[in-house]
Amino acid sequence: MQPAAAAGIRTVVLIDTSASMQRAEMWEAALAEARTVIRETGAHDQLAVYRFDLRCERVFTFDEWMAMDSSLRADALNTRLDNLQPGWAATRLDLALIRAADELDALSAGDGKGDLTADKRIVLISDVAAGSELSGLQSWDWPRDVRLDPRPVTSATTTNAGIRIVGDEADSGLLRVRVYNATDSVHDSFQLAWHDTLGAAVSPPVTVYVAPGHSRYVALPDRPGSAQSERLVLSGDDHAFDNTAFVTESGPEDVVVHYYGDERVDDPRELRFYLERAFPDTPRRRVTVVAPQYAVAENILLTKKVRLVVASSDIPADRAPALQAWLRKGGTLLFVACSEGRLDSLASIIQVEHLEVSDAAVTDYAMVTDVDFAHPIFAVFAESHFSDFSRIRVWRHRSIDLAGFGEHQVLARFDDGDPAIIEVPVAMGHVLLFAVGWQPGESQLALSSRFVPLLNSILDIGTGRPDSTAGYVVGDPIPIAKWQGENGGPATLVDPHGKQIQLASTDADFTGTVLPGTWTLISADGASRFAVNVDPDESRTDRLPIETLESLGIRLSDAPQQPVSAGARPTERQLRSAELENRQRYWQWLIVAAIFVLAVESLLAGRLSHRQPAQATAPRGRLATTRPI
Repeated sequence: MQPAAAAGIRTVVLIDTSASMQRAEMWEAALAEARTVIRETGAHDQLAVYRFDLRCERVFTFDEWMAMDSSLRADALNTRLDNLQPGWAATRLDLALIRAADELDALSAGDGKGDLTADKRIVLISDVAAGSELSGLQSWDWPRDVRLDPRPVTSATTTNAGIRIVGDEADSGLLRVRVYNATDSVHDSFQLAWHDTLGAAVSPPVTVYVAPGHSRYVALPDRPGSAQSERLVLSGDDHAFDNTAFVTESGPEDVVVHYYGDERVDDPRELRFYLERAFPDTPRRRVTVVAPQYAVAENILLTKKVRLVVASSDIPADRAPALQAWLRKGGTLLFVACSEGRLDSLASIIQVEHLEVSDAAVTDYAMVTDVDFAHPIFAVFAESHFSDFSRIRVWRHRSIDLAGFGEHQVLARFDDGDPAIIEVPVAMGHVLLFAVGWQPGESQLALSSRFVPLLNSILDIGTGRPDSTAGYVVGDPIPIAKWQGENGGPATLVDPHGKQIQLASTDADFTGTVLPGTWTLISADGASRFAVNVDPDESRTDRLPIETLESLGIRLSDAPQQPVSAGARPTERQLRSAELENRQRYWQWLIVAAIFVLAVESLLAGRLSHRQPAQATAPRGRLATTRPI
């Protein structure tokens, strides 16, 4: 058997290629550190290299290392490093560490690649910025025999500020700018100005003061009427990678809500009366609620303007296939169970054998509880002062038996335990089942302040339009299937550099938004433009405290920053043996001390037992006296 020292060290090198590594000097320092690790890898060691941002991808594997002649490994790895460049995506440090640790931990089961006693470490080459995502590590157990060796790279200049375009909560179309200044910045004064596509300023600069470690929201500077500028540029910091925010301008979108029902539009006792008033016009969209005859319903569903279908009674059987096909392309159906009975068409749409609702027994009133505020339709209510739905009284509601349901999610319940809102996915679409109506005879929902935001959140699920308020960041999936033509069909995406990307008619989401800038989708309906920006978390470039990683259970390397050669480095088994020996010595001294204490105690007890009889005998000649009580 080989000696333990010959097992060497198995190392996974993680190289950060996220947007924050675009800063001056960072990438050169990262490559230099990686080449140092390669040079110092011993003859018995093994090495693999990964790059990471939102994704973690292999650059050089253990299999390639073992299959290659030792004299060729360094040159081959350095060639791979020469082809790497930092990108524009955010930093998923948690996923990268988990991927690397899993790779090393899997070796413990034995794979025929080397001695199982080999030391295992992860060399992290990164700016280890505070904006790195770590949430995935909170519920993950770090392997006991894997150590992390962080090799942070730094820049000589630390002032960094970033910007993001945001809309207001009322969706009025008014935009603001959020300016963030990193904690380790040494400046607090910055300028904002509109620029053209050639990089020249086309508006006077506006000065913004932001203290280090803080952010500030300001109004967008006035855009010059003669210039079609879509770039807002910040200046005054040391690093430009996150200084440009792209904004696309477009007119309001015409959106149709299709209503299945025969109520009068002016009857305040019915659902449609309140549905018509739930979607106010905004600069981003104009909503029209229509209740067409069933004979033309199929043709209406073919147009991409229909974003939501609302039904208060079961769908006619001959219209169910068209509705199901529309749902599969990403539509949203909101079904409100206003009366009891069988729902055969709806059952076929959501692929349930039998679906029947019945009136629930309600004494006085019921309340809505257990709301899932993590779901998109309730996310707007997540703040504590909006999250109380229990004040909305429910006079009548239905019971829906979920037996036989496949994939589904209960988004809210009544206080008697019955489901109040259920979501059932249908391919790319959504079916939402409401067990209560919002008209006053059923509940107080339509008269509450939650009604309009809730209905608009449901509409947003199916809208699918590129967000003109810079809602996309690099790496976000773009729901192209929802807006690539009336009848689907192929489409073309044009990236900010003018490169054309052909999309198939079966493509659902596009995940290749690797560049910030203005993207264009060309389809049968014309051209749609949308902005993609750098994730604002990448602007948080101050260093993440190493204690944060330790608090997540990550075991750090005890070795110095420069790795020790495999022949000289003690194995973890040797370290455990030495630790056990030290503990044994400690317990030996404790036992000796305990024996000494017992001996002293026995000696003192013997002396006291000889003195007690002498003290009990009274001296001669002394009379006992008594004192009155």
